[in-house]
Amino acid sequence: MQVATARAVYLFQLRRTEVFPLLAELLSAPRTVKAGISLKDDLRPLKAVFAFEEKNMLDLGLVARSNGFGQTGVRNLAGILLGLRIPKGTKTSNWAARELSPAQIAYAATDAWACRELYLRFQSLGLLRSKAPESAAAREA
Repeated sequence: MQVATARAVYLFQLRRTEVFPLLAELLSAPRTVKAGISLKDDLRPLKAVFAFEEKNMLDLGLVARSNGFGQTGVRNLAGILLGLRIPKGTKTSNWAARELSPAQIAYAATDAWACRELYLRFQSLGLLRSKAPESAAAREA
């Protein structure tokens, strides 16, 4: 799991059970926006690993679709809205490896950073349906 703030991107390997309480608290925090693509697909397996009640989730793919974007994936939206090309190769690598490669770390960090930047771009373009609660992403921007 990866988390991006204005200052850093944090990567959490789910084999390390000591991170579960921290991640559960973050995912349940009502004032912090958790933005990503296809969040339901990510949350389902997480709930099988540790318990939490997700709050303030924003699926950027749904935002893109509802605003007429034909492409709704991180890679394509980053190209369209951020002028950023995210290479695809590392996406299919072994994420269960004990140690992640530098390429895997860079890919995961870029993915999290891009989602944060897409959230901020959608917000600046007025494409979010309602004003989101003040969040770490918004406060630190």
